[in-house]
Amino acid sequence: MQIIHLCTTNDTNGNPRRAYAVFNNSGLIKDFFEEGYAGSHCLPEFLRDRASLTPSVQVTPTEWRKWRKAAKEHNEYQAATKAIERNLARVL
Repeated sequence: MQIIHLCTTNDTNGNPRRAYAVFNNSGLIKDFFEEGYAGSHCLPEFLRDRASLTPSVQVTPTEWRKWRKAAKEHNEYQAATKAIERNLARVL
């Protein structure tokens, strides 16, 4: 598992746009934890220790939104796949 701290400019209201992107062993984005004002406390407790070792990468606001969307789509895909597997298990 790899974690990268993504940083971009603040939004139009002045709120920070920083997040931790978590990638699986295949290099696909798995989770996206928006930091806001919480810092590394936005991460689940078992990942917080790794936050201080995480590289920070400056991205454009567009790239930041694309990473957030990619994580959401990955999680939706995983949930749909599990639902299909459960339904197949009931049928078989």
